[in-house]
Amino acid sequence: MAAFVALALGAAGMALRLWLLTQGFPAPNTDEATAGLAAWHIAQGSAFPVFFYGQSYLGAIYSYVAAPFFVLFEPSVFVLRLPALMLYAGFLVVMYHLVKRLCSPWFAVFTVGLLSLGADRVLRNQLIGGGQYPESLFCVALLFLLTLYGGTRRALHFGAWGLLAGLMLWNSWNTLPCLAVAGLLLLVRCRSYGWRFAVLGVGVVVGALPLLWHNVVALPEDRSLHVLQILTSAGTDAPLTDRFHGGAVLGLPLALGLCEPGVCHPWQLTLVPTVLTAALLTVLTALLLALSRSALSRFPLRPARADASRSALSRSALSRSALSRSALSRFPLRPARADASRSALSRFPLRPARADASRSRGRLVVIHIHNADPHPLGRDQTARGSRLRGCGSHQRMWITMESYAVAVRRIATGTKAVIARYRSGLTRSCSGGDGWVRGGLVAAGVVTTVLYVRSPASADTPIESARYLHLLLVSWPFVLWPLWQRRVAGRAVLAGLAAGMCWATIHITPVDRAKTQAQQRVLAVLEERGITEYYGDYWACGWGSLSTSEKRVCGVLNDELRKGFNRYEPHWQRVANANPKVFVASADSSFDRAVRAKLTGYEVIELGAYRVYDGRYGRGREGLDSS
Repeated sequence: MAAFVALALGAAGMALRLWLLTQGFPAPNTDEATAGLAAWHIAQGSAFPVFFYGQSYLGAIYSYVAAPFFVLFEPSVFVLRLPALMLYAGFLVVMYHLVKRLCSPWFAVFTVGLLSLGADRVLRNQLIGGGQYPESLFCVALLFLLTLYGGTRRALHFGAWGLLAGLMLWNSWNTLPCLAVAGLLLLVRCRSYGWRFAVLGVGVVVGALPLLWHNVVALPEDRSLHVLQILTSAGTDAPLTDRFHGGAVLGLPLALGLCEPGVCHPWQLTLVPTVLTAALLTVLTALLLALSRSALSRFPLRPARADASRSALSRSALSRSALSRSALSRFPLRPARADASRSALSRFPLRPARADASRSRGRLVVIHIHNADPHPLGRDQTARGSRLRGCGSHQRMWITMESYAVAVRRIATGTKAVIARYRSGLTRSCSGGDGWVRGGLVAAGVVTTVLYVRSPASADTPIESARYLHLLLVSWPFVLWPLWQRRVAGRAVLAGLAAGMCWATIHITPVDRAKTQAQQRVLAVLEERGITEYYGDYWACGWGSLSTSEKRVCGVLNDELRKGFNRYEPHWQRVANANPKVFVASADSSFDRAVRAKLTGYEVIELGAYRVYDGRYGRGREGLDSS
């Protein structure tokens, strides 16, 4: 029953996300278009990038997953997002089995219900086909499931664990805390299977091979560690209080789906602290009760003197009986001679033929072998058999159907034992309780949050950077598990949390739909005017190239109208060679203001969230330097 309810809730979550995709939510952006461009090149076989174009630290795994879809369908943003939707479905399945195994079936249903909801930030992480987030969420949950079930005495499971961990190292280093905790759990629970960790190491190397190869052949300034060091040190030196407010107070509600688009109301900010405080108090109460029970068990009540004497007498009687049994076992009674002969005959169950044997005992079958070797077992063995069975010169063999039945039963029992042992090896072959895994999942979430709070992005751009906490969705159910065990008070807190998430899900605004429609109008204007190359700011480029299969490309300029951050250099070369007099700018952006101030005589086309500046029939560009 629980599985069917979870399936219905998961289907509702999938339907919600599919409907949002058809409504143009979220609006395409340049980062997503870059991942789609890499997938398009992989589908054509023209390029096989290790990282997304222009980034030497984010693996292009998502592009390789999306490439088959571009082979089957025409490239578009909707097709690019289909793998993200499938990865979300896989994430729900894995989380259901993980929570069911570590907690309870109905709490797994509740978890699927919470994960089916989604506020603005959560839905963007799960639906944008830009890589790093959809596949990381699924793979990290699967890695912990392999740590729990896989634990495994079979080298194949260790190899699969290592391969998945290596792929995550290549994909995104934001998964490092989860990988470290999962690896430590596997090492602690399966430490007796030492040589299989060599297979795990081989899997890690194979999964991370593109990353390792890039860092071997790349220039020092393009290596992953150098790029990651630059990114982590970028930003302002904000005080710790600002980082804590942006990373924990504001970041946790955003990442867990409790806030409306771009804003968190005070009552929404208090939900996470309330839940965490209630869970912590529940754990402390349970810990104190366990300690008190342990203290009482160490000092039990002693029995009265009369009971003690009776206990002592019973122990002495037991000791005497044990000694007598030991003596008898050392000197067993030997059977009489007649019994010995019967014992010897029982070792050779072949009996002489009788005319009425088959009739009197229906389970006996007589087989006579004539004209055969009179001594098939040798002269000594034949003579011995003749003496025991009273046979003549020819051999008579008696085979009972009962012996066949016993053999079949033994084979069936052995087969069942092998299957049961295999299944037990798949479920619990490593030592260590489920509490270790639950605690490890909570610890992974804590470490991820602490590292994010320490970064400058938590204070500089708290709303947009909350996406770096997307892996908390894997740890969050196990923070809530102690509350679920409290029948009244704990579940009342969980009901309030679910109500807050429903409120945030309902209040998703259609602002992205208007932006998506504006992008479609920009592409229609460019097609109508025969424009194939144009300039734009970073957020106005990229999506046009993907949606038109590179029939129209864009070159990125900065606010000084010079060459900006072009993720794919061949597009810039193509635009620079064409030297167009067309600009696409995000309305009211700094780039838009620079174009208006420095360029004159251009036709301005208002398209909602964007403006198109066409100067092909005007005086041209003034002050533009595309070097």
